[in-house]
Amino acid sequence: MSDTKHTIDDGTGRYGSRTRVNRLVYEFSTNDLAGQTSVDAIVQINGEVHTIWLDASGSKLTTNTDATTDDGSFVLSCGDYDSVSGRTLTYFNAITKLDFTNVGDPIYKFQTSEGAAMGAAAPMEHALSVSPGLSAHSGAPASPSVADPAGAATQIQANQAWTGRVCGGVKISLSTATPWAADTEKIRVTILYS
Repeated sequence: MSDTKHTIDDGTGRYGSRTRVNRLVYEFSTNDLAGQTSVDAIVQINGEVHTIWLDASGSKLTTNTDATTDDGSFVLSCGDYDSVSGRTLTYFNAITKLDFTNVGDPIYKFQTSEGAAMGAAAPMEHALSVSPGLSAHSGAPASPSVADPAGAATQIQANQAWTGRVCGGVKISLSTATPWAADTEKIRVTILYS
């Protein structure tokens, strides 16, 4: 489908008295979902994402049992281009174990956590996070390192909070291990950003 009438674009600039806040609303329709196990859509966003609502309250899978209530996943990635080797560039780690059945009324809220990038002193349990990446050499993969205050190389071993910044084409991806039913209703993704 496409952006809906609920989308609000307050412009791209910032000025003295306030920050512009925008709302992008994208709906995957019955036709998009029926019989599929993954769907993607590319939308244009340039700014900082603050809140994402994933409204799967109308979603229905071909099998709606307790065993399928954690089959779903969601991720935002770069929709304009891939890595040199052809890998998808994601903005945050994929969110998994989502309920895309119509057993409950799943409406998920994800929010960037502004203080989460501070490390152990500010836990990021509820923040979207990005992976530091690991090399693929044999043995234990090496983590990238940064210098500590004394100049010693210190490994980046933990996930870091996502700042929310996106630019250009942003791909919204939903997937599930069990296909969506022919009579599933739409899934709505709402992104608040400045």
